[in-house]
Amino acid sequence: MALFWAAIYAGVFNHRNPDKLYDEAWVAKAAKICAPAAQTIKNLPNATTAKTPADRSELLDRGTAALETMLGQLDTLPEPSRASDRTIVNGFLADWRTYVGDRKAFSKALLTDPKAKPLMTEVHGGWDSDAIDAMASANNIPDCATPDDM
Repeated sequence: MALFWAAIYAGVFNHRNPDKLYDEAWVAKAAKICAPAAQTIKNLPNATTAKTPADRSELLDRGTAALETMLGQLDTLPEPSRASDRTIVNGFLADWRTYVGDRKAFSKALLTDPKAKPLMTEVHGGWDSDAIDAMASANNIPDCATPDDM
């Protein structure tokens, strides 16, 4: 029993979050890139205030445009040198591309079906937004998480 508690106090059972990047410089740059997009979306009127599905679609498109700009800028960041970080970043960016596609599909659906619901793509055993949010949370970059404007 003493060995068990000694191992706990020594950190033998501590595990690093698999979405946590070692490259803090990439994280800092991403945070600066994500902040304007997050602020743009926060400044948009809430979707519940839209009078018509077309109005809601237009608001969604404005937010999506900000996210596309953000994603384009994230794509220009140099890849992290560590292979595990590259895997995480490339997956994160791929999940963002999928999420942006889901937003566009929802916006388009609203124009023909006023009762359309957003449909998220399943990735990694959950929704694309869950994967994005997990990486953003693990690296303490909340502005790089998915917005709640849909």
